[in-house]
Amino acid sequence: ELTGAFAPFANGGNGIIPHVIRQIRTVDGNVLYDRRGTGSGQVVYPEQLGMMNYMLRQTLESGTAQRATIEGWQAGGKTGTGDHRYFVYAKNGAVVESRVVSRAATFVFMLDNRYFGTVTAYVPGPEAARFHFTSALPVRVTGLLMPTLDRLSSPAPAPAAASASP
Repeated sequence: ELTGAFAPFANGGNGIIPHVIRQIRTVDGNVLYDRRGTGSGQVVYPEQLGMMNYMLRQTLESGTAQRATIEGWQAGGKTGTGDHRYFVYAKNGAVVESRVVSRAATFVFMLDNRYFGTVTAYVPGPEAARFHFTSALPVRVTGLLMPTLDRLSSPAPAPAAASASP
């Protein structure tokens, strides 16, 4: 859901319907499922898109992710960290009990208008109280993935030309 909500900022303002499976085929090549549809069209006007993208870039340039720049990429995003707790209150409003339920840190990102997505670190249960990571963790993980993403997205080398026989 976060990826779908964030996609318009990375792709020029168009809504998308995120998906994981594009097609399912049998061993014989019969198509059992073929995803159709692209999205909901223009959902953000260009004027607002420019302002929003500027703010998202500031997250990495001077905001919460500034120490985790992603070299060589035009990057922007939104970070968030949550220490999710369960509170019990007395009748007067004072906290009687507080316990950790989980901890999460998320980086929703766009890179060069080529990639967008979400990386989340999450620890469920009481053991989450032992962890103190922030959103810098998923930002750093995204940065570490960039060389692999870059290699995977580069165009394949052109095939060698066959030599003609005289």
